[in-house]
Amino acid sequence: MVSMSTRIRQLRTLRKLTLQEVGDAFGINRASVAEWESGRSKPSVEKLPTLARVLGTTVEHLVSGGPTAVVASGAPGSDEYLPVRRVRFVLSAGATGYQIEYDNDDAPPLFFRREWFQKRGYKPEMLCALKVRGASMEPGLYDNDTVVVNLGDVRLLDGEVFAFNYEGECVIKRLKRDSGDWWLTSDNADKRRYPDKRCDERVMVLGRIITKQSERI
Repeated sequence: MVSMSTRIRQLRTLRKLTLQEVGDAFGINRASVAEWESGRSKPSVEKLPTLARVLGTTVEHLVSGGPTAVVASGAPGSDEYLPVRRVRFVLSAGATGYQIEYDNDDAPPLFFRREWFQKRGYKPEMLCALKVRGASMEPGLYDNDTVVVNLGDVRLLDGEVFAFNYEGECVIKRLKRDSGDWWLTSDNADKRRYPDKRCDERVMVLGRIITKQSERI
């Protein structure tokens, strides 16, 4: 009888996912996924729905072997799609740098077609997904929207939206050039609550926002 650990390994291999790509869906390292596949440990019940989505199957198939797994041709995880990991930035004041942590909210990575990266010259390893916090960028971006940041694009461009380290806080703002100075601006029209901020030595550019996912219409 095929065990759950074997089914996990078989499905991951079939979908051509690495151990770390599966781990990224949970904010864990590849060694933890390897333990699932060896049978030394098991994913918790709470993780099974996400694991089933990442592997293109059902929870029932993972646990008991039936019904037949659903692995669609060209589905996320195949060669046609590449993942963008969900992360959060660990920042310090002074704009001296940052660290990245995987977002451990049991949400799987975002998947985009390989040709999407190629046409735009994006390097998958330089992209990451962030949650939008607050209302400062409404109506373009709402609280809990997801944006993709290109960490390889930090060249200042007037009118473009970037993620910044502003005094130890990750903020998403639109750049504006005015009288020779750069400003971090909010799209929200309420400038009393969301005033413009000068882009100075307190600010570090993390990367340019290149796309978004939103449930707001």
